Amino acid sequence: MSAAELYQRDYYEWTVRNAELLRSGRADEADLANIAEEIEDLGRRERRELLHRLRLLIIVGSRFPAIAPPLAGELQPAKPARAKEDSPRRKPCGTCRESE
Repeated sequence: MSAAELYQRDYYEWTVRNAELLRSGRADEADLANIAEEIEDLGRRERRELLHRLRLLIIVGSRFPAIAPPLAGELQPAKPARAKEDSPRRKPCGTCRESE
């Protein structure tokens, strides 16, 4: 059975056979036309999946901006932590009078 016929009848066996042929350096025996088509299809599927996931991120990010990661250029420096009530700067110094 030729590689092209195997492609139509048993896809899994076709993949195994062609992988073995390519690994052993016998590319001239491999089903190069269908291999090229499969590689192109794989690229299209991967690109379509990536675009789908990016769309989902954009949709979710627009609905829930608080949990969306910042985009480049939107990063802002962290705000300094608030002083605690018992920090030395917040305690009266003894010579100063606190307002009543």
